Amino acid sequence: ENLYTDDTTGTTAGADSTTGTTATADPQPQQPDECCGTLHTIATGDTLYMIARRYRVSLNAIMQANPSIDPYNLRIGTRICIPT
Repeated sequence: ENLYTDDTTGTTAGADSTTGTTATADPQPQQPDECCGTLHTIATGDTLYMIARRYRVSLNAIMQANPSIDPYNLRIGTRICIPT
């Protein structure tokens, strides 16, 4: 296993000799798939129902376009896809 130290964080990571992938101590958040529509940033007071009405799409369509979102725990600043 080949180890190296990240000069910016001081963390050590290594390349997996069996797969050739690199393991890191702090994984980056997974980027959402491409959005075929509009990106909406969750603001204070937003609910998925209100967003669906604003964009004139079904609540179900928003849920399908954003499978990882918890409709009961929306976080301000989260970007969600509003399908067209």
